[in-house]
Amino acid sequence: MLVLLKRIPSDTSKYEISSFFGSALKGGFFAKRGYIHDIKIMMIKKNHKNTAFEFYGLVRVEPESVGQRAVKQLNGKQINGKNIAVREFFSRNWHNDPRLRRNHTDLPFQDRRKNERRKHKFIIVEETTIDSHTNWDNITNRLF
Repeated sequence: MLVLLKRIPSDTSKYEISSFFGSALKGGFFAKRGYIHDIKIMMIKKNHKNTAFEFYGLVRVEPESVGQRAVKQLNGKQINGKNIAVREFFSRNWHNDPRLRRNHTDLPFQDRRKNERRKHKFIIVEETTIDSHTNWDNITNRLF
C-alpha cells in the first residue's frame, strides 16, 4: 500500500519519516507487524510562475492492513513540528477521465473545470529502496 505524507517540512529526512512510521508498524498481540519497502521524498513546484515548492513523502508499506492502520494512527500527527495529513495514495489513469468520453450523451454532469487540477511537474529529491525482508529494527541502520 502506498501512503502519502502531504506537505512535509522541507528539511525532513528519510530517517525521520521511517521513525515517524515506527509506532504504527509495530505489531501487537492481535496486530500484524508491518514493513517499509521504500521511501520517496518528492519536491513539487506549486505553479509555473514562481519558485515555491511543496514537499511530499511517499512510503510503500506492507501488508495493506498495516498501511491502513498507519493512515488512521498517523493522520494529523507532527513531523518536525508540523502537523501533516497522511492519506492512502491512489494512482490515477488518464483512460478513466470522463472528459475523454465525449461521445456518450448519457453523462449526467457538465465539465466545469477551467484548468487542469493535477500537478504536472514534480521532482523526486530523495529516494530510498529497502528490500522487502527488512524489518523496522534494521531500517535505521540502512538509511545512512
